[in-house]
Amino acid sequence: MTISIGVAVTPEEINVTSGTPTTTTGSATTQASGSSFLIPLRAYGDLYSAVTDSFNNTYTFQGKKQNTSDGDWLHLYLCQNGTGGASHKPKVTVSGTELVSFGLFEVQGAATASLDAVSAGVFDSSSPFGDALTTTNAADMVIGLFGSNGAAGTVTYTPGSGFSTFTGAGSSIGTNGLSFGVAYQVVAATGTYNPAFTVSSGNRGPALTIALKAAAAASNKQLLSMLSNQGGF
Repeated sequence: MTISIGVAVTPEEINVTSGTPTTTTGSATTQASGSSFLIPLRAYGDLYSAVTDSFNNTYTFQGKKQNTSDGDWLHLYLCQNGTGGASHKPKVTVSGTELVSFGLFEVQGAATASLDAVSAGVFDSSSPFGDALTTTNAADMVIGLFGSNGAAGTVTYTPGSGFSTFTGAGSSIGTNGLSFGVAYQVVAATGTYNPAFTVSSGNRGPALTIALKAAAAASNKQLLSMLSNQGGF
């Protein structure tokens, strides 16, 4: 299997009560095993006490960046080699009561230990928006995130050349300025990549970029060895 996007649980803005695990109303059917999952979050506070999902996967914090002009945050969490299935939902717990926008994004065909690199994050106030990332592994999926401060209706996120919008994340309700866009590019060489978003509303926000490694394909030598051991030729 080559590395590819899976399904997404479209981001929602939800009022989260302090200490109460909260899931989105939407869900998706993900691959039973082996996928990597990303949970991005947007909020005006920095209060996340736990991030997991309906399959109790373990997520590790990858980075955060604040919109220093307006006070909102973008956080990113990653589960490598996770468990999936029907009715897969992200789950968030906060240490204070606040409005949070979050979703879940699946990457199929990633390595068991899939993390290659993650950017430090930037507060970007100049379009096109994004945080450039230099990969260290040739075969990667590069995923860029940007949270516009646009707060009027639906914000549409359009990535730059080479990047495609992650299914389910082309636009997000931004009535409270907590929307975010997610875009991806499958690359075959190390280099520096930037999702370069343009947006329909807003002129600044936080950005993060992450690169996940593709699983290594079995070599012809390995395949011949397997056939020989099984009496295949």
